[in-house]
Amino acid sequence: MHTRLAASGLPWADKLEGSYIPQAALRRYNPTHAHHPALRIDGSFAIDGHGHDWVIQRQVLRQQGIILAGPPLQDLIDPIQPEDLRLAARATLNEWWAPMLDEPARLRSREYQAYAAITMCRILYTLCYGAVATKSDAARWAQTELGESWVGLIEQAMAWPEKPQPDRLEGTLALIRFTVLLTHSEIH
Repeated sequence: MHTRLAASGLPWADKLEGSYIPQAALRRYNPTHAHHPALRIDGSFAIDGHGHDWVIQRQVLRQQGIILAGPPLQDLIDPIQPEDLRLAARATLNEWWAPMLDEPARLRSREYQAYAAITMCRILYTLCYGAVATKSDAARWAQTELGESWVGLIEQAMAWPEKPQPDRLEGTLALIRFTVLLTHSEIH
């Protein structure tokens, strides 16, 4: 199925990611039982570990998931409290993004720089409100709340994929550093 989809020629068909989670494990994130079969963005298929970001993924599924067959996702995923979303955002920032400050190899991709900038907006929004915002809503919020110095970087990131991305590695690293520093203060 994955091979046929990737070969279909459909836009984004070769950029899909997915995870096959047993129904019982979908109910709530449990880091001790967080390894599931997964389709990776590079098209490979393997068993992958789910990080704390899966608390956030579950919230998005609960709020906006599209059901192709079966019961409503609200019946399958427990409600997620605002503080659990904040903890997941902090953990994701510290586990995934903060290490890139010392080893930015992944951030050399201009597409990944755009992804990182928008993700920082979403993390900061979640920390402030205990809720998950869309990429565009979080970016607009951040442009207003974070100040003029970040407006251009965020605006450029939001233009992807329609417009080519300039190399904004230093600006992206600065935004990640800024976000890490803010998370060490109280954001509510």
